[in-house]
Amino acid sequence: MKKLTTLLFLVALSIISFKSFTYSSGPNGGLTNAPGEGNGTAGHSSASLKAGA
Repeated sequence: MKKLTTLLFLVALSIISFKSFTYSSGPNGGLTNAPGEGNGTAGHSSASLKAGA
């Protein structure tokens, strides 16, 4: 049981670490929704993404 707990902890820690560093420097250029830039929803078909909800 202790090995399983340790394994699950290490897996969770790895996932959290990966997610926190994925976009640590901000969004990709041109997708910040600033004036004259897009917001990255062009490739999505969901209405909720385009509506900003």
